[in-house]
Amino acid sequence: MWIYNDQEDHKLIEEILKPIIEELAPEETDLFGYLLEQYQANPSPSGPKMQLKDDPIGFGPGDIVMAITPAATAALLAMLNYLRDQAGQQIFADGWTNARQKIKKWFKSQKESINPIEREQLIKIRQVAIRQAISYGLDKADAEKLADGIIGRLAIGN
Repeated sequence: MWIYNDQEDHKLIEEILKPIIEELAPEETDLFGYLLEQYQANPSPSGPKMQLKDDPIGFGPGDIVMAITPAATAALLAMLNYLRDQAGQQIFADGWTNARQKIKKWFKSQKESINPIEREQLIKIRQVAIRQAISYGLDKADAEKLADGIIGRLAIGN
């Protein structure tokens, strides 16, 4: 499981996800921090939902949809776990602090990375993200957009 228990981990998750959520689900931008906290409190696929609008008649709840942020967080964490596992002994020999820095570099620029991620690895990472996002209730098209957004940040940097 991803370490996701300190401020640096939270910051890394936010840096990667916020621009993706702003693009894919702008209606969640104002709730991003709250949804991230809710995911951390309950990281199950039945996590936070959003009420989009009132009932047209004016009574009762409106349409309830699954928020993308929890699915995106789960997908990103699954991808980060995959990256961590792929990095193996080399990355952890220097400890978690150096591992986190290497992962940040992967997301900032593939050109700066000492060991850039290969195309085959990106394909596997994308598949991991899609499966995880679908398990959180996103349809395949949205899961693919989410995975592509994360992979895009990983492959070309900021």
